[in-house]
Amino acid sequence: MNLQEAVAKWSQLRPLCLILKVFLQQRELNEVYSGGIGSYALLTMLMAMLRNVFQSQPTAEHNFGVLLCVSSELQFTYLFLK
Repeated sequence: MNLQEAVAKWSQLRPLCLILKVFLQQRELNEVYSGGIGSYALLTMLMAMLRNVFQSQPTAEHNFGVLLCVSSELQFTYLFLK
């Protein structure tokens, strides 16, 4: 699935990505060469997270706040437990 298809399928992808990019930039974790997460890695992680959330709970309501918490949990796990 390419990026345009993912944005069309999951309307939550774009705002989640923007919020997390700002969060990472504020903590200077957005530069790959200094150990941060780049845009492409962030997008692929969010796409995988959205795919897993929607496949595992197809009937549940997926509001933006819940998705932000799930993606933040995955980000923190990646950044601090590697």
